[in-house]
Amino acid sequence: MVNSNPPINELVIGVQLDANLIGNAELFTLYERFKSKFTRIEESNTLPTFIIRDDIFNFNNQQLLPGTRKIFVSEKDNALLQLQSNKFWYNWRQSTGTEVYPGYDKIKNEWVSIVNELVEIISNLCSSVNLIELTYVDMIDLTYRGLTNFGTGDLFANIEFSDKTKHLEMFDIQEIIENKAYLYRNINSANRKLDNSNVIRLEMTARGSNKFSNVSDMESNLNDFHDILSKEFYSLLPNL
Repeated sequence: MVNSNPPINELVIGVQLDANLIGNAELFTLYERFKSKFTRIEESNTLPTFIIRDDIFNFNNQQLLPGTRKIFVSEKDNALLQLQSNKFWYNWRQSTGTEVYPGYDKIKNEWVSIVNELVEIISNLCSSVNLIELTYVDMIDLTYRGLTNFGTGDLFANIEFSDKTKHLEMFDIQEIIENKAYLYRNINSANRKLDNSNVIRLEMTARGSNKFSNVSDMESNLNDFHDILSKEFYSLLPNL
């Protein structure tokens, strides 16, 4: 995203493994290394695993594994490291709604340092990766932009809504053949309880199956996804 302060509420980098490599011993070792950054641990249910056959995944073909998902949370509540037996995610997010987006490169570099630590603990981690994903969540404040309802005027390009529209809900998936990936777009309207503002929540994910021999390969794939999402963002919202 090239805007100096785009309306990014959250960025998530996710990785899926082809085996259950993250157990209690790995979790303990990783937390010992990062406990100065992540000051508390939460627990939640696991998230679905994509079934991959012949290096191809179908976005409708998922299964839910048993176990729990451990969530390491930073002191300021704006960084999360989530881990389950075969998946992990790194999140940057706004916890108060006022944090300035630090930029993709900074967040990606933080993710790279975490993955390098994981590789020291799990030597075959990179070769076990079978899916990688990058998600942006944008919160667009309509009140701030002088719009009184969800008739978006010239906010979106190539998508027309009636001026009387009171609620938006749109979801689609596009195949990105050259990257063996899919682009997911989810647009919803909402009312933000924090300040009673009307907002549009735009969530976009690039998710693809690939093989990796090292962290640099994974980083290169992420950079491709970042370029795809940035292009899509400014194609949808050229005036931001």
